[in-house]
Amino acid sequence: MTTRNLLCLILLFSIGNLFAQKAPFKFGKVTEEELLLDKCDFFPEANSMILGEFGELDFIYNNQKGWQYHIKVLVRKKVFKNIDKDVANISLELYEPSVGSNKEEITSLKATTYNLEGKEVTKSKLTSSEKFETRLNDYWVKVSFALPDVREGSVIEYEYSIVSDYISNLKTWYFQQELPVAYSEFRFTIPEFFMYQKNMVGYYHPTEISERDTDENFTYQYTSTPGVGGKIEKGTGTLPSRSTVTTMTVKNVLPVQDEPFMNNKADIPCRLEFQLMSVQMPHQPVEYVAGSYEKFTNELMDRSDFGLVLNRGNFA
Repeated sequence: MTTRNLLCLILLFSIGNLFAQKAPFKFGKVTEEELLLDKCDFFPEANSMILGEFGELDFIYNNQKGWQYHIKVLVRKKVFKNIDKDVANISLELYEPSVGSNKEEITSLKATTYNLEGKEVTKSKLTSSEKFETRLNDYWVKVSFALPDVREGSVIEYEYSIVSDYISNLKTWYFQQELPVAYSEFRFTIPEFFMYQKNMVGYYHPTEISERDTDENFTYQYTSTPGVGGKIEKGTGTLPSRSTVTTMTVKNVLPVQDEPFMNNKADIPCRLEFQLMSVQMPHQPVEYVAGSYEKFTNELMDRSDFGLVLNRGNFA
């Protein structure tokens, strides 16, 4: 079997690290302290807050589509006043062009509202009737859901997983939101084959960062090119990677607030952005992926909502 065939016909299967770090908190493990909490210590005027956010990103491989990434996100919020019940209305935007097979999709979703009634904790789970999907345009789809029975004092949490075909730009992780954030942790594992530029941008906030190496094995199926007599061999192998696990944590982050004459609110939040710079598979030359202004211009001119409109003329 040639290396070319190996790389082209890998079938995803990533074996997790046996010594993976534990999540900082788990779905369904809401504490009595959280239910009794009546204000945000570091931003007392808040009507609601984010108690914790945890995201975990890793890579997988699909035999039909190629490399993908998977991200699992858990969010827990506290509602102090009824005026902020809308924080239980959640929207997730997925990049899913109407043309082509590549897309982002939610592979799992669950959500629960917790209330303390006397000494008893009641739970109200999200049902399928409370989830909606809307196509926004030729490129984006919005998935919305509303958690039930939200009132003053409620704790809500939701957990979802997304699989994306777009590894060139991994999901941006926002440490800062429009609500105060008590704790935010993002953990990502990058195989040795991929070189990303990682940029911490927006509002500065002290961030704890740790890195460690871990061994991953991607199991693949292969088909060889026809040999003597036209014989084709099929089999299974493993592609090892010395991957890097990075954990970034921030605490007690103030919310993004509107200011007079503000026109760049989207650029303010403290966040981590990724761009794929290059790929180097085993025994292969480096493939540079990062785009250029010329490539970006060509992509814009091919878009139905930009370049194709201009090319029709009479736009003035």
